[in-house]
Amino acid sequence: MNPTDLNWAMLLKNTQVVDLAAVRAMQAAHAALFRFDGPREIGEFVRLFRLTGLFAHFAMAEKRFPILNRAWADLERFMKHPEADEFTATSWMFLDLPVTDDGRTVAEVFAAEIAPDHPEVKRFVDVVRASRYGLYADAGGTRSSHRLVELITRRRVSVMRGVDCGPGELFWTRIIEWRGTRFMLGNTRGWPGRHREQVLDTLVGRIIESPWDGPGIPGDAAYEQFMRWAGPYWLSLFFIRSDDDPVLEPTHYETYREGPVPDYGPRG
Repeated sequence: MNPTDLNWAMLLKNTQVVDLAAVRAMQAAHAALFRFDGPREIGEFVRLFRLTGLFAHFAMAEKRFPILNRAWADLERFMKHPEADEFTATSWMFLDLPVTDDGRTVAEVFAAEIAPDHPEVKRFVDVVRASRYGLYADAGGTRSSHRLVELITRRRVSVMRGVDCGPGELFWTRIIEWRGTRFMLGNTRGWPGRHREQVLDTLVGRIIESPWDGPGIPGDAAYEQFMRWAGPYWLSLFFIRSDDDPVLEPTHYETYREGPVPDYGPRG
C-alpha cells in the first residue's frame, strides 16, 4: 500500500485538535507511521492498523467515543509493560470493542468515514472483523511455519513462524490472514505445554461462569464470545505490573459503558 493512497486531509477534517504545529509534528511522525521491517504483506496490514490508531487518537482527543476514552485510560498501564508491544491492548480496543451505539468498532468507523471506497481499507475491515484473540497449542511445523491447534474449538491453522517455542507450548494471540499470508499479530503470551490441562480447566471454568455460556449455547460459541470480549481479563493476566494488581473479570469491559470521560493525553 502506498502511503499516499489515503488522503491525510480526510484524517484531519472536522477535528478540533489539530493546529499547524501539530501538522508539522505529524510530518516528522509520518515516516515512523509507515516504517516496517518485515514481509511486505504484513507491512501493508500494520500500516492500515496504524492509520486506524491515528484516527482513534484524534477521536479520543475530541472525546468522540466515551467508551474508548475510558478503555484507554484503564488499559494504558498494560501498554507500559516492558514486554507489551504496539498491538497488545490497542488491537482489542480498535478491532473488538464497540464504540458506537450501533455496535461498530474504531476500525469500522475509520473505514466508513475516511476511505469508504478504498479497496484495501475495505479488505482490512473484513479481515479484522473476522479476527479475535484465541488460545492455541503448538502442534509442530517447519522452520518457517507453525501448526497450531486452538483450545476448545480444536481448529487447526498454519501460520508464519514468528516465535521460537517448544512442543505443545500455548499461545494467546490474534491470527490475521492478509493476502494469503497467516501470521500472529504482535508478541504472543502463553504458557509451557506442561500447563495445558491447568489452563484448559481454568478457561472452561471461566467460560462456564461467564454470561456467554448457558442452556442451548454450544461450547464453541461461548468460547468465541469469551475471547472476543474478555480482552481486559487477558491483559491483566499477562501484563500485571505487581502482585497487588488484580486479575480483571472477563466482563470488565462493561465498566467502560458509563462514567466520566477521561481526557486523552500524557498523564503522570
